[in-house]
Amino acid sequence: MPRPVDIVIDFLTAEDARGCSQITLDDQARAFLNHLVKWRSGPLKSVAPKPASVAVNAALPIAAKPSPAQIVMEPLMATGSTKSERLADLKRRCESLVNRSCITTLRDKCVFSSGSPDAAIAFIGDCPTHHDEQSGQPFSGMVGEKFDAILKAMGLARSEVYLTQLVKYRPAMPRQTTNNRTPNAAEIAAFLPVIALEMQIVQPRLIVALGSVPSIAICAGEEPQPLEKLRGNWHEWNDIPVRASETPAFLLTASTNKKREFWEDLLAAMEKLEMPISEKQRGYFQGK
Repeated sequence: MPRPVDIVIDFLTAEDARGCSQITLDDQARAFLNHLVKWRSGPLKSVAPKPASVAVNAALPIAAKPSPAQIVMEPLMATGSTKSERLADLKRRCESLVNRSCITTLRDKCVFSSGSPDAAIAFIGDCPTHHDEQSGQPFSGMVGEKFDAILKAMGLARSEVYLTQLVKYRPAMPRQTTNNRTPNAAEIAAFLPVIALEMQIVQPRLIVALGSVPSIAICAGEEPQPLEKLRGNWHEWNDIPVRASETPAFLLTASTNKKREFWEDLLAAMEKLEMPISEKQRGYFQGK
């Protein structure tokens, strides 16, 4: 089992890969760090309560539970006669969900999803960035360019996959400009029912979770584990196969070996979907 310090290291590594040179600590984070000084070893247990029929895990290293008002317990619904109509209705309901959840730490522009609601593969990131907020599309800016190159290497385009984020609003920070932060446990817990219903509507054949936050939130089960422990295996979430992998932002500075590990996750997804894979594709990032 991972120690609390391992989860902190994993979190900070992910932040560094996102290009964040500093982070803002809220009261929960400070409480966790104070707790960590006293607790030098041993497992960190999942602390977030579960909404009905939706698995919610402590996706970030905090010691305190979100207050009951921060978790939306009632069933979430989306109406419409087609997938697109139901997704549009779910997007509309996200605003009232944030208000009902008493979440005051998010900005006010919803960045919901893009791509095909009939896609066989869905990619889930953590939350919108500054560039996503500006464009209204997930995976924008330099990260988006890298992600487009990844899709092209797979023989796919954005219009053929489903792209979304776990948290639908960019997490706010004091005096925020282009800087971003990782969503906290309360924000993640509030939006887990949304992503669960979203995947129920889309019904992809598989999900690739991009980064520590979505990977831990939907793959780790009762005992949260760092991303590296989740990599390399298939998990299941609400009857959908899930592959845990890195965020595309990580690839902007990753070594060739790390890029190869990421590509192997995508090769596994392609194999599971029975997509054709050329020898050239199998050889990417090998022997370089």
